Amino acid sequence: MILNRLNPDHLKMLADWIDSHDLAGDLLEDKYLDQPTIDQNQAHINGLLSAFFASITQDEACHGIQERDFAMGAARPSNEVLQDPHLGDRYFWENVEYPEVGKTF
Repeated sequence: MILNRLNPDHLKMLADWIDSHDLAGDLLEDKYLDQPTIDQNQAHINGLLSAFFASITQDEACHGIQERDFAMGAARPSNEVLQDPHLGDRYFWENVEYPEVGKTF
């Protein structure tokens, strides 16, 4: 996961979360309190973020990032999408009748 144009508030929010897993590295240092420093260190920040997200499950990442008001979701393969309880709970799936083949899918 790569996040571009993080502002200091968003980075602090993520750094606190990552720190709860002891993976924040230097993200809690004061040098990340201004936008130019964040922009200059984007590759380093993305490396730490990538390592963090690789250490947790996709569901933990998806729910955790959404709890922090980021508009993100998980990209799932089709077989997982079909089994997603969130979609089932919201009646996303409908059976469609195909009379020309005599089946419902």
